[in-house]
Parts: sequence; C-alpha cells; structure tokens
Amino acid sequence: MVLTFTVAYIAIHIPPVQQFIARKAVDKVEENMDGTINFDKLYLALFNRVAIENFSIVGLQNDTLVSAQKLSIHLSLKDLFLKGEMTAKRVNIRNGIFNFIEEDSNKRSNLDRIFRTPLVKDTTKGEWPSINIKELRIQDYRFNFQAFLKRPQFGAPGCMNYDDIGVSEINLRISDIQTRPKKGVTAIIHSLSAKEKGGLDLKNLSAEFSLDKDATTFTNLTLQENYSEVKAKKLIFSYDSGKDLKYYVQKIKMDADFVNTYLNFNTIGLFSPNMQNNNLSLYLNGRVYGPV
Repeated sequence: MVLTFTVAYIAIHIPPVQQFIARKAVDKVEENMDGTINFDKLYLALFNRVAIENFSIVGLQNDTLVSAQKLSIHLSLKDLFLKGEMTAKRVNIRNGIFNFIEEDSNKRSNLDRIFRTPLVKDTTKGEWPSINIKELRIQDYRFNFQAFLKRPQFGAPGCMNYDDIGVSEINLRISDIQTRPKKGVTAIIHSLSAKEKGGLDLKNLSAEFSLDKDATTFTNLTLQENYSEVKAKKLIFSYDSGKDLKYYVQKIKMDADFVNTYLNFNTIGLFSPNMQNNNLSLYLNGRVYGPV
C-alpha cells in the first residue's frame, strides 16, 4: 500500500503524466459543453497547487469566453478534510479577458450557450455557491459586456454605455472572499484600478465590500479617479434588482456617510449623460441619502 502511494505520488509530479491526467479531465468536462478548454502547460504540486499557462475557454464559434496567460490556485487541504469546505489560499490571474455577450432578447448569453445552461433555471438552488478565497490577485485583465438590444439613451461620448462596457487594465488585490447561498458576497478590497472605455479612469479603490440581491455596500471606502476623491465610513447603493444598475441615476438609492470627500459632478457625468460637462464641485462631510 505504501509502495503504491509512493509510486502514484512520484508519477503525478512527472509533467507528461500531469498533462495526460489534465487532458482526460478536460475531455470529460467538454462532453457537456459546446466549446473547448485549452491550455499549454499545467503543473501540479503537492496535490494542492495548480498552475496553468495560456488557459482559455472557447466556444464552437471560435469566440473566447475567458482566457488567462497564467492562472494559479493554492488550495487548503486542511479545510477540505476537516471542514468539508473548498478554500483557496491564493488565486492569481494574469493577463487575460472575460467576454460576456447577450445573444438574444431573452438575455441568453455566450456563457449559457457554451455551458448549455437550461432555458428554465432551477430557482430552488442558492443564488451563490459557498466559496472561500483567502487572497485573490488579478493583473492586467480585461472585461467586455455587450447587450443584445442597444438602447438609444446610452452611448453618449465620454459616458459609460451600459449596453457596451469595456474595462481594461484591471488590477485587483482582494482578500477574505466569502460567498454563501442566498446571502451574497463579502470581501476586503485592498486595491482596485481600471479604465472603462467611456472615460472612467479609476486610480484606486479600497474598502470592505459586500454584495447581495438588494444592495452593494462599501465600508471605510477610499476612491480616487480623474475628477474626485471619495472617502466614506459607509456607502450603500440599494436597488430592487440588478437590472436597476442600467438606470443608475433614476433607480439607485444612495446612503453615504462621507468624510473629507471632494466630489466633482464630472464624475457623475461619466455614468449619466444628463450630468456631463457639469463642473460643480462639492466638499462633503456627513450623511447623504436619496436617489443618485
């Protein structure tokens, strides 16, 4: 028994054996999807570390859903065996893209097509799976979203188009990520920077973060971009559903406790064309509540 385990342990650290095992696992997954999972190299170490080079998921239409030049995951075997939970100690993602494209009027997406998501979703399942990630780092990443129907009220120059979002130069360091069914996501954002093609240039954002079906909350927030510097003990955006985000000014309610904040209305103009070219500036201390 000991000899068998030793041989298996040695074998799994031989690169050709690792590639063979990985390819067999990928082939099994691909049987239930309309696409391919690609990678150049995959490394396994001590059964709890995985590193993949040039990873991508591509649909049968040769459209890339997601890619990363390098993806590495360090799992916690202790939590797996003692708590029955899947915990990642560290996840690193470098230089890639995620494309999310709506493909019909029912809001079916490329993700649904590639992974054969049922037309009628099982609503009895929790909205969020249970996931624990101690530390996540993303470097030089991009994200694209395109809606199937393009609405004329969006797309003004110098303003975010909610039907055609393109974010680049995403750099993120975040820790203590937890997701729980029907509860949402919590995390600590140490640093986030990114650029959106509509004009937003986020220099840095840090905060304690939570997201659920009713609200997005930032605690001890610091945010810097081209026009404004926002600091808040608490900043809450509440909504009836995620669809309200497309009507940011009209439907989103804000509850903020600002501290030494400088707000230039050109920042709001990046999200709402009605507020563009408005040079009004405010210094804010105290609570502000109401529609954005």
